[in-house]
Amino acid sequence: MLLLTATAKADIELRRSSRFIVYTMHTTVTWAFLERRFRDCSVIRIEGERLLPTEYLHRDESDPEHDVHTRFDWTAGWAMTTFGRALEPKTVALEGPTWDPMSFQVALIALAPQRRPGDREHHRVIQRGSLKEYEVTFAGLIPPTGAGGPPVYEIVGRENEGRVALRLLPEESWRPARVTIDDVSVELVAAPMVAPASLPEDSVPSCES
Repeated sequence: MLLLTATAKADIELRRSSRFIVYTMHTTVTWAFLERRFRDCSVIRIEGERLLPTEYLHRDESDPEHDVHTRFDWTAGWAMTTFGRALEPKTVALEGPTWDPMSFQVALIALAPQRRPGDREHHRVIQRGSLKEYEVTFAGLIPPTGAGGPPVYEIVGRENEGRVALRLLPEESWRPARVTIDDVSVELVAAPMVAPASLPEDSVPSCES
């Protein structure tokens, strides 16, 4: 039996103003003669040293029924998620710092320079309308994947049913080079952390615009 392995690559973009960050990932997954494309986006509000996600959007180009849209209302204390064309949303209470899948990555990238190898902490993440709690380990520097490659810093988050791992490049302003979600590794081919594009200062960005 011939087993064919899926490959995944993504272009990532970071845009920011003094008040907001927009982090976007366009992913292409190829398996045999099949190809699927996804777009993930998170809008994050900056309040001093706090990062507060306000919107998360997942678009599945092949099947809009799998789309996910989460909106955070920190004043009211809830996050509401809608799915595809479904009419019934799912609501999660916001009690303390809580992330969506993309803002979770931004939060870990921001924390990496402040943490020591081996440090552990817990993070709450809303995934498809359900609240997950990840135990995050800041593993520190690991051997580079290629001969003569730059140092790579790894962060691993685990919860009951899943795993997220980030590999960052400290020498390139902590740019993410790879994201692994469960058993799928996505190679990130852009460099958003080195020279992020600017957002208009007077605008409130949206993943749908």
